[in-house]
Amino acid sequence: MKTAKFTFMLLAGLLFFAPAFASVQVSPESNTATSVAATASLTKKETKSLVKEKKAEMRSLKKEERRARFFNWLSEKLAGSDTQLVAILLCFFLGGLGIHRVYLKSNPIIILWYFLTLGGFFGLIPLIDFIRLIMGQVDHYEGNNSLFRAFQ
Repeated sequence: MKTAKFTFMLLAGLLFFAPAFASVQVSPESNTATSVAATASLTKKETKSLVKEKKAEMRSLKKEERRARFFNWLSEKLAGSDTQLVAILLCFFLGGLGIHRVYLKSNPIIILWYFLTLGGFFGLIPLIDFIRLIMGQVDHYEGNNSLFRAFQ
């Protein structure tokens, strides 16, 4: 209900203030506050709100750009390595049980070691495993039955 009310008020405000904003032209090279104030006779409050909106828009664009770069980096790191991706997911969700080690062809007895050491020394070993798997060191764990392989 609040979003509908907000949307209605936003549209009503745009319709009411549309003629006032029609003469405003903002060039990307100049300072936003001075260009807006120079091209239209707006009050300080209106100018500040326009500057705030512009800054919020720039922040959201930067955030989307960072997110896109991160996902591109992640896809490059994980490209063609389904084993690594599955091991990372298993380590993240079931790391304290050692299931990711069994998936990487370790002896299933490793699950007992994880259980006896309370999730790999309270989650320290799975955390190290998770970091190393993200870094791409899957071969470090493949076929290895040593619990302390994370420290080597």
